[in-house]
Amino acid sequence: MKPASTLLRLAGAIGAAALLAGCGGSGDEAGSASSTSPSATTSSSGSASPSSASSSASSPTSSASSPASDGGSSDPVAATELPDLVQQMRTGVPEITDALIYDETTDPNDLLGRPNGYTAAASLTDSRASDPDGTGGIDRGAVLEVWPTPADAQARADYIAALQKGNTLLGSEYHHVRGNVLLRVSGQLPPNVDQVYAAAFGA
Repeated sequence: MKPASTLLRLAGAIGAAALLAGCGGSGDEAGSASSTSPSATTSSSGSASPSSASSSASSPTSSASSPASDGGSSDPVAATELPDLVQQMRTGVPEITDALIYDETTDPNDLLGRPNGYTAAASLTDSRASDPDGTGGIDRGAVLEVWPTPADAQARADYIAALQKGNTLLGSEYHHVRGNVLLRVSGQLPPNVDQVYAAAFGA
C-alpha cells in the first residue's frame, strides 16, 4: 500500500489533468493565477483589424519564452471586433483552414460572458495541428480570447502557464497578449510557426 503522501500527490496530478481535459488539455477553464510561464508570453500595443469567421479549435505541447507585460496601453478590443481579428489571423496564417467564434452554447470552457470570464473567444483550426480526440479548442491550433482588461488577459496567460509548468500531462502553449486580447497557440506547433502567429496578431 502506497504512503498517504504519495496518494495525495497522485490525486492532485489527476485532478489537475481532469481540470484541463475538457479544453484540450491546456487549461481552458476559468482562471486568474500568476506565476512564471513555461509558455511564451509577449505583449505589444495596437488594435485588431479585418473581418469574418466560421468553425473550431484547441491543444498542448511545447513552449518558448519572452517577456510578459500588462498588454500595453492600446484601446481595448470590443467583443464585436473579434470577427475582424479572426480574419486578420486567417490572412496572416494561410494554414488556418477554419474558425469558430464561440457563443454560449459552443464555448468549451463555459467562460463566455460569465463572472471572471472573457467577453468573446474563437478557435482557429490549423491544418498542421491534430485533434485526434475531437476535443476542439486549442488542440486544433490556436484560440483568441477577448478579456475585459489587459490585466485579465495577462492573468489568464499566467494561470494556464502555471498549471502546465512542470506537468507534461497538461501539454503546453505559446501565449501572446496584446492589450486585452490573449492569443494561445498550441504547443503541437513548432516555434517558427508560433512566430508567424505572433506576427499576424501584432504581438
